[in-house]
Amino acid sequence: MIYLSVARCESTPASGHETAHRVLLSLLSDLGYTDAVIKKEPNGRPFTGIEGLDVSISHTSDIVAVCVICDRDTDIETAVALPFYGTRVGIDVEEIKRDADISSRQKIANRFLNCEVSTHEEFFRKWTRNESYGKMTGEGVFNRGDTDRTMLSFTLQMNGKDYSLSISFN
Repeated sequence: MIYLSVARCESTPASGHETAHRVLLSLLSDLGYTDAVIKKEPNGRPFTGIEGLDVSISHTSDIVAVCVICDRDTDIETAVALPFYGTRVGIDVEEIKRDADISSRQKIANRFLNCEVSTHEEFFRKWTRNESYGKMTGEGVFNRGDTDRTMLSFTLQMNGKDYSLSISFN
């Protein structure tokens, strides 16, 4: 089961990082992992060392998103339970910014994602898919992993803004 929790935070990287870790620890506690400790792999990927459980975090502008994948099927109020299973998970969330000319995003998509885009929404969906896959595998963001993967992608509306959120799992 994948558990997803999204929360508001202040618009600073330090606040986003701190809020994400606090939300993740709270989610783990609600799932029954009350003594969980978040550690980092050499590539910066978070992990707990708990067998059968994987975690991922992301933050952007003023929100954080965390997810946990595990074999527990628990009904909790602090997260959305998604009926998908696996052993590894990666998440990414980005605010969909429409402030730039689409041509600049098209160049980034072509160069770094090896794909074409025609709208800001499509760019951010492909970007978050790619980054969530890179977080799941530990390979990083520029792995061009957007095709034929097990993923969930959707648009969130919070704080009067639109966000693209993607979760990769295997």
